[in-house]
Amino acid sequence: MKKETLLLENLNCPVCAADLQRALSQMKGVRRAEVAFASGTVELEYDETAVTAADLQRTVEGFGAIVTARM
Repeated sequence: MKKETLLLENLNCPVCAADLQRALSQMKGVRRAEVAFASGTVELEYDETAVTAADLQRTVEGFGAIVTARM
């Protein structure tokens, strides 16, 4: 399992953050996804053999947010 925190820009509302969290959580291979609207972060724990970082980034971008950093 890989653990990663993404810093986001353009996450516009708490409802969008909740929808993004739900979408990430439902992806195959994602064990945990927590989106914090106030800090603009996403904490992820996922199986790299089932889902790629690029897949996760595409999902984030589908909600209009931009990944500015990975930690």
